[in-house]
Amino acid sequence: MRRIKGLRGLSSQIATSREPFQPVGPTVTALPSVLPAVPEVGVQLTATEGQYDPRGAGGEVSVGGKRWLVNGVQVGTGATYTPTAANILGTLVYQEIATETGGEFDGTSIVRQASAGIVPIIAPAPYGPGDWTASSPEPNQIAFQIVNDPEMHGGTLVRRELRVGLSVYDIGLDAQGTVDDLEEAGTEDVQIRAVNEVGPSEFWSNVIRVDVTDPSGWSILPGDGDATINSYPDFSGTWVITPGDGGATISQYPDLPGV
Repeated sequence: MRRIKGLRGLSSQIATSREPFQPVGPTVTALPSVLPAVPEVGVQLTATEGQYDPRGAGGEVSVGGKRWLVNGVQVGTGATYTPTAANILGTLVYQEIATETGGEFDGTSIVRQASAGIVPIIAPAPYGPGDWTASSPEPNQIAFQIVNDPEMHGGTLVRRELRVGLSVYDIGLDAQGTVDDLEEAGTEDVQIRAVNEVGPSEFWSNVIRVDVTDPSGWSILPGDGDATINSYPDFSGTWVITPGDGGATISQYPDLPGV
């Protein structure tokens, strides 16, 4: 058997050649923190600095480099930050740098951070003018059409709700349709809102006023046949008859203001 000499001496040399670990930068006595504890879109977060002592005699500590990151990407600086819809479902972190000046560890720094948590999904934004329409093509009926849905704020549209007067109707996910057999009568304020997995929008849409008893603004479009319109009492709307190849008959009831 061949004997290898000198390994013990070599390992001894390696062990004695290592320098002892020397920590640098200030010592931490309290980590930074963030309030409120749960982030929310549109609600300002405020960071409280950590507390640090100089590691070396004669040193002083200053805190700077304050910044906010979402999924590792900087989105803001300073001690405050207000999350936006773009931050939803992202992990929000506050970070700061403590630097020691003077003394043995002059110019050394450490980075410490506080997690603000994951920005949660919130309820949808409200519909605005031009995003939807409503009319009453038949008595006690509302017809609606969706043009644009509002921002879902990280969520998914699960249904829509239509409010007619004081009654609320679930109109599902169809972009257009009707609500029939309304309990309301006369001219009503109609509004709409979106619902995601968190819940409905905090605010209803703009108001569209619709007469759900006596539809107004009916039009007879060009065609080859005849058309007959029967009025309801107290009708106060306007009919428009567009020339065509057929005829049109309008039957008036008492007190009809005229056409």
